[in-house]
Amino acid sequence: MAMPNDDIISSHLHGGILASALADLQKYDNYNEKIGGNSIPEFRSKSFLINATTNPTKEVIITPQLTSVYNSPLSTYRGIIGTALRNEISTTTENGYIPSQYEQQSFPLTKRLPISLNDPKSMTNSFDHTLSTTNDGSTLQSARIIGQQKGNKRGMISKWLQDITESTPDLSSRKEIADVLISPRTGILGLLLKKKKGKFRDTQTCKSSNSLSSSLDPTVSETNSFTKESRISQKNQSLLSLKRHERSHDKHLSLEDLDCPSVLPSPGSTQSRLSRRDESRKNQKANYKKWSIQQSTSKESKSSSTSTKLLIDEDEYSKNLPSKLLLHAMKCEWSIVEQILNNEENIDLTVTDPLGFTVLFYAVKSCNASIFNKLLNRGALLETITKDGRTIAHIAAMYGNEGIIRQLLNCKIDFKLGDKTFNQTPLHLACKRTSKRGFRVTQLLLKYWEDGRLVEDLQKCLPIHYAVKCGNLETVKLLLEVNESNQLKHIDRNGDSLLHLACRSGDNDMLQFLSSYNQIDVNIANSNGWTVLHEVALKGSVPSLRILHKLGANANIFDKEDRTPLHIAAAAGRTNIAQLLIEKFGGSVRARTRDGSTLLHVAALSGHASTALTFLKHGVPLCMPNRRGALGLHSAAAAGFTDVVQLLIARGTNVDIKTRDNYTALHVAVQAGKASVVETLLGYGADVHVHGGAIGETALHIAASLTTDDAIECAVMLLKSGAQTNVTRNDGETPLHIAARNPLSGMIRLLLSEGADPKICSNSSESVLHVAAKSCNSEAVTLILEYLSQQMSPEEIKEFINARTIEDGLTAVHYAAQITSDQLHFPGEDAKLIETLIDYNGQPELQTYKEQETAMHLAARSGNEAALLAIVDKIGAGAVQIVQNKQSKNGWSPLMEACALGHFSVAQILLDHHARVDVFDENGRTALHLAAANGHLKLTQLLLTSKAFVNSKSKTGEAPLHLAAQNGHVKVVSVLVEHHGALLEAITLDNQTALHFAARYGQLTVAQTLLALGANPNARDDKGQTPLHLAAENDYPDVVKLFLKMRQNNRAVLTAIDLNGFTCAHIAAVKGSYAVVKELMMIDKAMVIQAKTKTMEATALHMAAAGGHSRIVKILLEHGANAEDENAHGMTALHLGAKNGFVPILNVFDESLWKKCSKKTGLNALHIAAFYGNSDFVMEMLKRVPANLRSEPPIYNHYVVKEFATEYGFTPLHLAAQSGHDSLVRMLLNQGVQVDATSTTMSVIPLHLAAQQGHIAVVGMLLSRSTQQQHAKDWRGRTSLHLAAMNGHYEMVSLLIAQGSNINVMDQNGWTGMHYATQAGHLNVIKLFVKSSADAQAETKEGKVPLCFAAAHNHVDCLRYLLKQNHDTHALMDDRKFIFDLMVCGKANDNEPLKEFILQSPAPIDTAVKLSALYHEMSEKEKERAKDLLNVSQFAEDMAVELLGITASEYNPALLLKAKDNRGRPLLDVLIENEQKEVVSYASVQRYLTEIWTGRVEWSFGKTVAFTLMVLICPPAWFYFSLPLDTRIGRAPIIKFVCHIVSHIYFTILLTIVVLNLTHKIYEVKSIIPNPVEWLLLLWLSGNLVSELSNVGGGSGLGIVKVLILVLSAIAIAVHVLAFLLPILFMHHLNDDEKMHFVRTMLYLKNQLFALALLFSFVEFLDFLTVHHLFGPWAIIIRDLMYDLLRFLVILLLFIAGFTLHITSIFQPAYQPADADDAQWMRLSSPEQTLEMLFFSLFGLVEPDTMPPLHLVPDFGKIILKMIFGIYLLVTLIVLINLLIAMMSDTYQRIQAQSDKEWKFGRAILIRQMNKRSATPAPINMLTKLIVVLKVAYRNNLKLCTQKAQQDLRHEENIDAFSMSGDAGRLSPAILASDNSAEVRRGQNEELGKSDDWNIETIIDWKRIVDMYYQINGKVDAEDIHVEMPS
Repeated sequence: MAMPNDDIISSHLHGGILASALADLQKYDNYNEKIGGNSIPEFRSKSFLINATTNPTKEVIITPQLTSVYNSPLSTYRGIIGTALRNEISTTTENGYIPSQYEQQSFPLTKRLPISLNDPKSMTNSFDHTLSTTNDGSTLQSARIIGQQKGNKRGMISKWLQDITESTPDLSSRKEIADVLISPRTGILGLLLKKKKGKFRDTQTCKSSNSLSSSLDPTVSETNSFTKESRISQKNQSLLSLKRHERSHDKHLSLEDLDCPSVLPSPGSTQSRLSRRDESRKNQKANYKKWSIQQSTSKESKSSSTSTKLLIDEDEYSKNLPSKLLLHAMKCEWSIVEQILNNEENIDLTVTDPLGFTVLFYAVKSCNASIFNKLLNRGALLETITKDGRTIAHIAAMYGNEGIIRQLLNCKIDFKLGDKTFNQTPLHLACKRTSKRGFRVTQLLLKYWEDGRLVEDLQKCLPIHYAVKCGNLETVKLLLEVNESNQLKHIDRNGDSLLHLACRSGDNDMLQFLSSYNQIDVNIANSNGWTVLHEVALKGSVPSLRILHKLGANANIFDKEDRTPLHIAAAAGRTNIAQLLIEKFGGSVRARTRDGSTLLHVAALSGHASTALTFLKHGVPLCMPNRRGALGLHSAAAAGFTDVVQLLIARGTNVDIKTRDNYTALHVAVQAGKASVVETLLGYGADVHVHGGAIGETALHIAASLTTDDAIECAVMLLKSGAQTNVTRNDGETPLHIAARNPLSGMIRLLLSEGADPKICSNSSESVLHVAAKSCNSEAVTLILEYLSQQMSPEEIKEFINARTIEDGLTAVHYAAQITSDQLHFPGEDAKLIETLIDYNGQPELQTYKEQETAMHLAARSGNEAALLAIVDKIGAGAVQIVQNKQSKNGWSPLMEACALGHFSVAQILLDHHARVDVFDENGRTALHLAAANGHLKLTQLLLTSKAFVNSKSKTGEAPLHLAAQNGHVKVVSVLVEHHGALLEAITLDNQTALHFAARYGQLTVAQTLLALGANPNARDDKGQTPLHLAAENDYPDVVKLFLKMRQNNRAVLTAIDLNGFTCAHIAAVKGSYAVVKELMMIDKAMVIQAKTKTMEATALHMAAAGGHSRIVKILLEHGANAEDENAHGMTALHLGAKNGFVPILNVFDESLWKKCSKKTGLNALHIAAFYGNSDFVMEMLKRVPANLRSEPPIYNHYVVKEFATEYGFTPLHLAAQSGHDSLVRMLLNQGVQVDATSTTMSVIPLHLAAQQGHIAVVGMLLSRSTQQQHAKDWRGRTSLHLAAMNGHYEMVSLLIAQGSNINVMDQNGWTGMHYATQAGHLNVIKLFVKSSADAQAETKEGKVPLCFAAAHNHVDCLRYLLKQNHDTHALMDDRKFIFDLMVCGKANDNEPLKEFILQSPAPIDTAVKLSALYHEMSEKEKERAKDLLNVSQFAEDMAVELLGITASEYNPALLLKAKDNRGRPLLDVLIENEQKEVVSYASVQRYLTEIWTGRVEWSFGKTVAFTLMVLICPPAWFYFSLPLDTRIGRAPIIKFVCHIVSHIYFTILLTIVVLNLTHKIYEVKSIIPNPVEWLLLLWLSGNLVSELSNVGGGSGLGIVKVLILVLSAIAIAVHVLAFLLPILFMHHLNDDEKMHFVRTMLYLKNQLFALALLFSFVEFLDFLTVHHLFGPWAIIIRDLMYDLLRFLVILLLFIAGFTLHITSIFQPAYQPADADDAQWMRLSSPEQTLEMLFFSLFGLVEPDTMPPLHLVPDFGKIILKMIFGIYLLVTLIVLINLLIAMMSDTYQRIQAQSDKEWKFGRAILIRQMNKRSATPAPINMLTKLIVVLKVAYRNNLKLCTQKAQQDLRHEENIDAFSMSGDAGRLSPAILASDNSAEVRRGQNEELGKSDDWNIETIIDWKRIVDMYYQINGKVDAEDIHVEMPS
């Protein structure tokens, strides 16, 4: 039932309409569940609401609207709740708004309030700022006068949601809210009721505990309400203030103010009434007769009396006499009390009630002096304290009179003590009393304790504060008689001054009195930012405003929400106050609240049209939005104020103006359910099609989301105004989707009737049917399907019902199957929903896309028995067997889903329909595994009785017993083992038993059970761990102790080790289990102390210290553990503690160990702590040990870098610097450690280590102490810069360079930092060095530059970068290792480094040519890498060709070919010397050579032949043209070539004459002296020798022939000389004839040698034919074929030699010859004869029959001879000869492809030879040579052996006879523009160009050539290449 002042949602059963409705619903629900059937008649007879209607009492106010509610149908929850929501109850607390503690007493009139929307995300919250809650929970009430109350609908859901969540839902949240709004058990309304009831109980408890302090006279009660509410949390203040209005219907005893007569108990009444009023009530001033004050006082008084009611069980108090006495005292039956005291002597007077009150307390409370005296005489205790900490003095001050007070003072009672709850003294309580008795009590207490005026309670309130609150003016005057200044200026905890309190209470007299002192700052703000003017603006008191105006109050002070008093007045509708504030106080109309709301927003939201109009007149902007973009129109629409809406639109506000979220006023009005506002807006032309919010919803969407009849009314208006029924939001949902979520069936009918299409799907492919099924809206599903059945065929409906969502593949049946019980709107709704869908051909067997789940899976998971039964009943037994055993993606069947979640009934249903229990999921688990793992005992038993295999295992070998043990399900374990025989020793794949699982997861009870059942505690897993190990490892000491208590096997359990050698003692020490370690030591102390692990050799002491467990360390040391033991890493226990920074562990060890160094690492604990940066540990150690302790010689110190692993003498500063702990370094430096302390042998300082590791902060700190240490070098001469560069620390290198480190400093090997950086490949550091001007060409002692290191270590990026810097290309090419490394780098990078090297060189073509030759030469030596070297050689040559082609296109080839390299050699010579045949054969080179060859002698072939014949016939002409004269014809190479041919012809003629003895016969020789012809021949040979020796251009392919001729001729001459000398020297015994015979023999031999030379002379003519384009290639082919022939002859001779000796052996006679002639027949018995025969047999000149007879050998000798000879012929003629043919054929084909190149190369050699000045034919060159020598001798003062003379000699010989630049090409524009352009032109034009100064590096613009090369190859280096196209 509802009462006038009740909250509409009061949590008490009879406290509110909604609460009563919910109680009815709960009763209805329970009734149906118990009885079943239609219980509406029975329900009507028991309903609270119906009873209230039919039997109204005087305490119930029933509105006409309420009567219709009680007669509404109760078929569904929606019917009841919906009707409850649609009713308007006349209460002082309006819908959607909760007034603050101040507002309850200030606005007595019934007002109509808007919805409170405080959620930041809420759309309507953007219109509200005055309703925002302040820090203390106070909110401004929006009030209107009674005459303006209209029948607006209230939209109360926002308020209820705010009551739960402290906020209201925004429009985007309604979808989720609608799903859970209606359910009375778990929905929002049910949650609301539950919360309200909980708050009600908390409030009642609070009231009971504070009853005595609350039950004062009405005004004091009012004051107490303020005090209590200030202590209540902000969250509950507003709600609590309303709940004070509630009435109690229990048996309560009212403990009223004893200033009034006693109130008798009224156990039968619903509320205790005050029997009379205190006289002070009659003396209240006229102001207090206002309704507001009376009503407030009445409410607070009633609240106080309600809160003091004690639940009295009279039967309980009647058990003994002391209790009876207390009961009568509580009832104020003092006559009975006096009678008992008179009749009974020994009565226990210490008995207390639940509040701690004794009979004495009640006597004081009633001011009964006689009873009080009797009780004192009977020994009643005065020192008793109540439960809330009050003494008898507090009770006397609250209720007593002067007599009681005096008696207590006489009894020495202390009136200065504060209570325990609020620390209030009796004076505080006395000041709250408004009666004259209270004044007298206060006066008496002040006489007793004058300083009590300045005592504060917990709220920092003085007594005067309570006097002001209660309006006790006389008391205030009394208090201010002393210490007035301190009292007037004091503020309480909330920051309220006395003026705040006076204004809040509305007491103008009090305000006037306090202001008269003029000591209180009128503008002081409290904790909420409110000044006194804020309070008056809220109160609306004009007299108070006048007083404040005189005090100079500021109207523009903002509170914490940026509200001025003008905002407060606007929210309260105080138009007159607002005008006064603007006109008199200068209040700013432009001020805006924190959310940007203007005064117009505030007034509009509160519904004050007149106030809004006033603001508009004063210039408040009409269209000024707040932060959320809302205008006043939106605020008024949200609050439902039609008149304000009309006013604002009439004033010019656009009706469709939008907020920041694109919501219009129409959206807002529909959301608030304000039908009248909607109608008004539509009347003004509001657009119904506007999409608003983040989800783009229209007003119709919002209407569809509401659940009241207002929503339908709004929807009808929207539809009639043209709203589209199928319009979609951004998520694709139509209004019908949204309506399907809500229980308002009328909305669905309306939309369907207006043409809404149920088949439209949202973006998530959900249709309306999906949404309705998901929301458990069976009525909506029925309506939709009935509507579609009239338009679609059954097949189409079936397709529609079974339509799937795109992402998950869910159908409506899936959604319906996963409904839970808390979603139901009435019993059986889920089953009805499933049946409806299946009746329309819904298919529950369909599986989802992702998880492959059927509807049965979802029903089993949600535990929906009804849905599952409906599916089973509908699809039939056959289909059930298929569907219920289908497995999802993870292998689960519906039975497994039910077993996992413990749905017993669902599993029972499935098993009753024969579901399989042996289905395995993807992990190999069955339903029994899942049931056991989750501890579902009944399900486990059910499955086992259904023949589930108890020992089935998963893929990892886990049985159900393992999983039950893991999760601690003892009962399941017992059932599995004891009742169904599960194997205790069943093991998993890693050999773990169930006991292992229990121990690992700390399941003590399960472990006890398993051990009791006989489980083996010594079982080991695959890691060798027992259950004890696992328990210790996972730190479960209780489980460990369990195993240790097993006396029968404790020794074996204790000593068991795992595969790592860990015992349980090690593990316990690691985990810090002190009790476990102690227990282990009691069993085997030696084992615990001495046992070591396998790998780390760590003891329990090590592990305990590493974990910082000082207690365990201490007990181990006390029992003899060796503190100096080291583990495998050389760490003692103290070292491990230092490593982890456990300071407490330090004091456990003896101080002598603090300096102890490790034998392995040489470090002590201080070093270790410094290394790991444990500052606290270091600081603690430095108290006892010096900071400069040095390390000792180690075996191997792994804490420093490997290089220093054997070094010692490190200080802690070294290690801290290496680790980069800057704070620790600073601390050590402050301890006086030497900053540049060096180590013992390697001279390492801390700066070296810090720089090496790249710790910037540490290096900066060290350098701040001394910058000189950056120059310090270690034992290898390295500085910190070297070490930083070595490790690639860019910032460190930069810092050191900036600090002045020598960038080019070298170590002992001559390495700079750049060398180290390049070796390590740190490109960024290299770039830094280069930018810092480091020497990139600095050489080490081995002559290596950084570039060499980059190539050697294959750092391609570094190599390519350094190649772009300055480098000496020629020096690098001289370094064969660099060249080889360059090839290696390029192998994996397409030879890019090699290409860069060539292109970045000063003369790329020169570099490419020489590199190609170098690699070719290296390939002949490096056989293993020959192929790679040849490939890179070819690559370089190809580059040279390409570069030559580019250069020739831009420049005259003559410039390039005649340009000289760094050694002064022309490029053409370089090409020839390095055999660059590809380059030489290039067309430009050949064209140049042709021009050189002709020497501009433009003769025809015939003319050239004629000249040749003329020279041949006329030797003088030949002699003339052979001289190196400076004539045009004489300098032409072709002329010299002709002269050389003629010379060779002459030489051949002379040699022929000599060989053929044409001048004389040998036998005619009488003298050994050569004849003139022979002398001439000798001269010619000398000339040939000089020519060969001075041939600087090299020889052609047949150059060896000339050498052979000279060698043979030299031998012939030597023979001739011997023929002259030998007879003279050694043949004295011979006569002259004999000597002449010897001479002639020698001359013959000489002639034969000359004949052989003659033969080669004719062969040499092939060399001269090289110049011809036809004969030249043939000469090359013949040469190579001759090489093949020589190789063949070697092979042939091997075979011939073998066969020769074999055949010779055949012809050796076996029998004695008859005579000498007979022996002569064996002619082949010598190898020489046999060799001759076999050689000529190759040509078919020998046959077996023509061989000598074999008569002196056995007969089978002939057979052997024929066989061997046949084999010989077979091998030689068939195999070897054919091999020769094949070789020559292959050579011919191979050479034919290369012959042109080879010929051109040979031609170049010949032309180059002919072009030299030294190329004079023999024997004329003897003369020219002599002239050159004499010339050089003259020039060098006859000193020919000097270096300069030799250079001059070579220069003279190598000068070109003809210099030809050619006219085919073009000079470079750069060259033509240079200063030497004239000279270059002269060089071109003159026949003898001067090319001495033509340097190949400068004559060509190689930058341009390289640019073109990159451009041609499609690669442009953006950093260094800038292509410049030629003009």
